Amino acid sequence: MIRPVLYVDLPGIIYALDRRARLVGRPIATFLCAPRYEETRSGLANLLNTMSPVHATARTWICEEHWRLLGVAQGRARPDTTSWDLVYLASMTGDERATPSVLRALLEYAVNAAMMHGQQRLFAQITADDHALAIFHQVGFQRYAEELLYVRESPSIEGLPEPERGLGMPGLTLRRWQRDDVWGLSRLHGTVTPRRVQVAELLGSDELARQFVPRERTWRIPGIEPRDETYVLDMGSHLAAWVRIRQSWAGLPHQLWLMVHPEHAAVAPEVIRFALGRLCENGVLPGAQPLHQPVICQIRDYEGGAIDGLRQSGFIHTDTKDSLVRHLTLRAFSDLAIPGVEQGRINYGVEGLGAVRSAPFQPTRELTACNTRSRMTSTSSWPRSRHTWRRPLRLSRSTRS
Repeated sequence: MIRPVLYVDLPGIIYALDRRARLVGRPIATFLCAPRYEETRSGLANLLNTMSPVHATARTWICEEHWRLLGVAQGRARPDTTSWDLVYLASMTGDERATPSVLRALLEYAVNAAMMHGQQRLFAQITADDHALAIFHQVGFQRYAEELLYVRESPSIEGLPEPERGLGMPGLTLRRWQRDDVWGLSRLHGTVTPRRVQVAELLGSDELARQFVPRERTWRIPGIEPRDETYVLDMGSHLAAWVRIRQSWAGLPHQLWLMVHPEHAAVAPEVIRFALGRLCENGVLPGAQPLHQPVICQIRDYEGGAIDGLRQSGFIHTDTKDSLVRHLTLRAFSDLAIPGVEQGRINYGVEGLGAVRSAPFQPTRELTACNTRSRMTSTSSWPRSRHTWRRPLRLSRSTRS
């Protein structure tokens, strides 16, 4: 039996216990979906998000049999969008033969729950595995991209080669993110991202800003949470690069996000060098020493210029995940035609934007009055508008006689 439970971080607790149990060789669950690193936030912000009875940020479902927990899943709503992220999906049966059936049942329940709540898309990220991908394909998920994980041991820039510049060329100057850069970020994302990914995600400019820029997505407490900064490289007419850095906090590594314009791929090493320098500048609190934790960067497989810059800066590829999407709605097209241009019917005097008043039909001598009237007043299935009227026919003398 599958049923929803109250919003408690039950999958997160199980995932933490499973990781600790795997260190001693006794795993307790099989996770198909799980975040690499949870983004830490302030306790007060978390408390307000979890206690809100109207805007729930997560929905958890469990599969049980005779009060025995067999599996767990959790979906979280994206900010101000009509999409969910399937964050956790795990099986705890202990039997490998029953694991696929439990995972598929939980996955189908999550898809139906998203439909009942009016969602349009359901996203998921899984480790590149053929068996896991087959389960998602059976429920209707499609793979549209791959997310690569690059890791660097330390944010120190010692040993990095100096960026090559031409004679007389000044260094790059990155500035802080501003609210007016939303349109530039949208254009940069549209240039870098392939068409298939844009169709799968359907992100608007505001949704893109909330997903990529932390200040557009949630509020934070300065001095308590880690330093989170966003910079852009402005070329005047467009943005050449966008970078976001988040300092280590609570044992998590430093995080770096990067997007580089394909025509300016040569600036990627210098942008990464700037980001590493900012991570080494100071600690979380003013005057504190920087934490020498690893630096991770999650990037899509189609961003070739940024990937080359990461490799030149000492980052190593360690993991790959498949990005999947399940579309829950279907766009409907109407076969009805516009009354003014429908075949078999001509309307005179149609008023409106772009409409041109046409002259009435002038019958010839070969046409009789009966044929003319029948041709001009052919019926149609489209209802007649109150703004549409017809001029009376004026028959020539030859027709009257």
